[in-house]
Amino acid sequence: MSNQISLQFPDVTVQNHRGETRKFRTDYVTGRRVLIGFIYCQCDGICPTTTKHMARIHQVLRERKLDFQFVSITVTPHQDTVRDLHDYAEIYEQHRWKNWDFVRCSPEDLKPLRYALGAYDPNPAIDGDYRQHSGLLTFGNDRTNRWSALPAGMNADELAFTVLRITRDAAKLKDYLQS
Repeated sequence: MSNQISLQFPDVTVQNHRGETRKFRTDYVTGRRVLIGFIYCQCDGICPTTTKHMARIHQVLRERKLDFQFVSITVTPHQDTVRDLHDYAEIYEQHRWKNWDFVRCSPEDLKPLRYALGAYDPNPAIDGDYRQHSGLLTFGNDRTNRWSALPAGMNADELAFTVLRITRDAAKLKDYLQS
């Protein structure tokens, strides 16, 4: 058995906010550095903060010319359409970036995907209520097999620093510390 963490991520079919069909692990994770968060379009809780913090991290990484894939996964695929995801991405001005996709999968594929990424609550009652979904950002570097997760509500710049540190881009980390 391989110790490659990403092989535990299901390669489920997803549809992004552009209407394109992708495979989660193959197209977003394999051989890449990736940051993954969970949202839903009608959320007035943690989702806006999650998306804003992901946007800040995206800016930091883009300024440093780092190649990262960002994925925001809806926890309500039964209600969030491709159009809803596009409109949500547009609100946060992230729809124009080719390396950030807002995606939906089938409701049946969502639970195994969330569990593989550590975005679940051990209490089944809480876990079953999408309004109480995890505000967790999962990130890693598939090439180095380094993965971690942090609460999305943390300070965005601290999150960006940790993403750089964990994904082991030492030269860019030094630049970040000096800025």
